[in-house]
Amino acid sequence: MLLETVLQQTIGILSKKIGVNMSIEERLDRIASTSHVVRMDDKSIYEVNSVIKLDDDVIFVECGDDLWFQDLDVFTLEEAHNAELKIAEAFK
Repeated sequence: MLLETVLQQTIGILSKKIGVNMSIEERLDRIASTSHVVRMDDKSIYEVNSVIKLDDDVIFVECGDDLWFQDLDVFTLEEAHNAELKIAEAFK
C-alpha cells in the first residue's frame, strides 16, 4: 500500500511539473516528438497517431484503437522511465 501511495504522489508531482512549467507550444512539441505515450496508472503504452490542439490550453492525443487522452494525462516513454527511476531511488 505504501508503494502505491508513493507512486501516485510521485506521478502527481511530475504531472504538475509538466503542466505548470511548460507553455502550450512545449506541451504540443512534447507529444508530437514522441512515438508512444504511457498511462502511468496501469503502465499501458499507446502509439501516438496524432496530436490535436483544441483551445489555448487543451491538447488531445489520438492513439491506436480510437483512444483519446489529454496530453497531461500521459507521459512520454522518457518521462515514464525517469519517474520509475525516481521511485526506485526513493526505496533504496
